[in-house]
Amino acid sequence: MEPSPVVSVVIPAYNMERYLHECLDSILLQTREDFEIICVDNASTDGTRAILDEYARRDNRLRVLSLSQNRKPGPARNMGLAEAAGKYVYFMDADDILSDANVFADIIALAERESLDQVIFSAENFIDGQMAQDTIKCMNCDYAPPSELCGRVMTGAALAYELLSTRHYSPCLWLRILRTSILREANLTFLADNIHDDSLFVPQSMLASKRACAISRICYQRRIHPSSTMTDPAKAAISYKANLDNLYSWLPYSAAKACDADSAPAISQFSTLFLRCLGNSFYRLDEATAKDAWKELDAAKPAENLLKAFFDIHRKEINQRRQIKKSLHELQQKHHKLLRKLGKMRRQRNARPNSIRACILFVIHRLLARAGLAHGKSQPSTRSGA
Repeated sequence: MEPSPVVSVVIPAYNMERYLHECLDSILLQTREDFEIICVDNASTDGTRAILDEYARRDNRLRVLSLSQNRKPGPARNMGLAEAAGKYVYFMDADDILSDANVFADIIALAERESLDQVIFSAENFIDGQMAQDTIKCMNCDYAPPSELCGRVMTGAALAYELLSTRHYSPCLWLRILRTSILREANLTFLADNIHDDSLFVPQSMLASKRACAISRICYQRRIHPSSTMTDPAKAAISYKANLDNLYSWLPYSAAKACDADSAPAISQFSTLFLRCLGNSFYRLDEATAKDAWKELDAAKPAENLLKAFFDIHRKEINQRRQIKKSLHELQQKHHKLLRKLGKMRRQRNARPNSIRACILFVIHRLLARAGLAHGKSQPSTRSGA
């Protein structure tokens, strides 16, 4: 009987044939080899499944599961988590790579030495393909935890509070390795059909972790490319709906945990974060979608009064932000119009001296011609007594 793997790597994959080889190779090259890879094909329509089957034939540590129809990553991750046999589980995206061959060796050694339920590490972004500078700037994050927190072992709730307080918290699932047993004891799963499924799962996993630690080691390379789910600017409405679902799910969960004195500060910070994310995604909606969202919130049930209260408080602020955005756009248009006008005036000003100079030269030339001095001609001397 083969020994159980120490790490289960769960990877949902949908139409990832372009990146899958690099992702899987970065795992298979790990110096610590007691791991399993569970790849869940999310009903891909390209060569993803063929690539996964080929890798599974070559290495029995890789298993391939399938969903019958394409959905968001949550159901695929739930399927992989249910099948995970490792002591620890790591959720990875199919278009990214591990930073080096010693990632598992270093992280698992730390987790075992300190009996950790969760290890948080750092990552780097790299750009793959042509993208707008605004998108690159938006996606380019600093994932490193603050130096004063690195190496300190504390509860997951305490670590979450410190990260949130210093604005170093990130909900990215691939920034952490988790003890599998704590997820199962807490019955944690991912929301289905939610583009931000990790935004709820990660806070819940941190509150479930009795011993957690953050380190500055870079373990992950995140690929930013035009086809990425998170770089699609057309998904504002989907993002808003996902954040709304996360908040609806968070409210009863946080209420049940609020009596825990150790968790209460982190819960308060997380609640604020969920509300802020919802407000920011609402701000990005177009006018028609925003009006529909208001109607839905106005019709909210009494149990959701907290959500209504938040939007009642922030309604004026959000409208002001919309008005500011509109005013800035108008000012920008006026600025461009002024620049065009100044450019036209500058061109006219630059052209005018040339015209005047040409006229002056022409008059001088005519006068010299009349005097017989044009083209180097000179008058004969008229001195008396010559």
